[in-house]
Amino acid sequence: MVALGVAAALANDEEAGGSGVASTSGLYRVDFEADPASSPANRLHTWKFDLRERDGDPVAGARVTVDGDMPAHGHGLPTQPLVRELGDGTYAIEGMKFQMGGRWFVELQIDGPEGSDAVRVDFDVVP
Repeated sequence: MVALGVAAALANDEEAGGSGVASTSGLYRVDFEADPASSPANRLHTWKFDLRERDGDPVAGARVTVDGDMPAHGHGLPTQPLVRELGDGTYAIEGMKFQMGGRWFVELQIDGPEGSDAVRVDFDVVP
């Protein structure tokens, strides 16, 4: 199940002609390869995403860091995911793990050519 925050961001971006989540200040758009809510519980996995400038051009050479949290339980991710650039604006977040089902958020801090910005997605992991 996708959280309302992600659904609203996707709907707003689709109205603007895209299919991803806009960053907080609108500098970037992140298009996830798979819905974050489809992430497995208690298993290491990789997320892939395309990073685009607001005009749709791919972003190369960005530094992206990852943070996540399960607010209802007061803990974050049990791993320290690393982001690797794959080329042509595509990135992989390796080492993702949600140790249990429930409500989570993941925030990407992006430092790219347009400046620094963040993307946050809220979602439910189903065990």
